[in-house]
Amino acid sequence: MLNLVPVALGVTLCFLIFYFLVVRPERDEELGRRALVKRMEVGWFVITTHGMRGQVTALDPDQDLFEVEISPGVRVSLLASGVAEAFPPHTAKVVSMTGEPVAAETEAKAIEAEPTPSAST
Repeated sequence: MLNLVPVALGVTLCFLIFYFLVVRPERDEELGRRALVKRMEVGWFVITTHGMRGQVTALDPDQDLFEVEISPGVRVSLLASGVAEAFPPHTAKVVSMTGEPVAAETEAKAIEAEPTPSAST
């Protein structure tokens, strides 16, 4: 007769390790993100899961929607699950592509000064 107790203990141990190393940290991260989205207010700065960054201009908590202004006059409506990070206005800082903090006006001027790609054939 085979002794299945060591096999059952090994399988149980593997499931416990998987739970504590993978499932539980992901769940805790998701709960933290949801709490952050619930605290979000108009005026906060957000970075979406797709890498867009902008300022929250409107919230609809009933439908889990928010509106973000990603450029002057350009607003997009996104699901709350699309928020990767959110910062209150007094703690948010604008960072250039090199990682150095810059003033928001400087960044806006730099974006406007970039030449637009033209379709040349």
